Amino acid sequence: HGSGIATAADSLAAIQRVVFDENELTLGQLRDVLNADYEGREPLRQRLLNRCPKYGNDDEAADKFAARVANLFCDEVMRCNEVPHSIRFWPEIYSYHNNRHQGSALGATADGRKRGEPISENQSPSYGMDLEGATACLRSMSRLPHSRTPGGGTNLRLHPSAVSGDGGLDALSDLMKTYFRLGGQHLQ
Repeated sequence: HGSGIATAADSLAAIQRVVFDENELTLGQLRDVLNADYEGREPLRQRLLNRCPKYGNDDEAADKFAARVANLFCDEVMRCNEVPHSIRFWPEIYSYHNNRHQGSALGATADGRKRGEPISENQSPSYGMDLEGATACLRSMSRLPHSRTPGGGTNLRLHPSAVSGDGGLDALSDLMKTYFRLGGQHLQ
């Protein structure tokens, strides 16, 4: 199971912006900030958390990082099949509720996540980072290499008003059908 896809993608997008595009920090300086868990650097943490591209918002830059991380993960899992085993290994972009435990053992990340906080779950964006609506979120998730995985999870949270009234069920149905037409494979 590949966990933390959005955490990794958001971190890479933040590094791209603050280190390479804007030259605000060097990689060494960012490493030191992360090792110190952002101590004394809360304005920088807030900038990384709230002002850098985030997977889940139909942002091509962040989504490309997510797809690249997912493909690298798939490549490594499939490489395990080069040596004959009695079982076959398949990559899944799925945290199976382990994202909280895994995050508790992980240091700070460049997306603004502090040491010990949960990493992103399943194929979903990091908690609270999908700000452009359900369609944008699903468009981002559809860019993952679903054809390379037999499964994986997606948890989509909708406000009740988004699916209420006479057209609510139709809106939800259309949203789900669109996601699956874009290549998505799991939605709850």
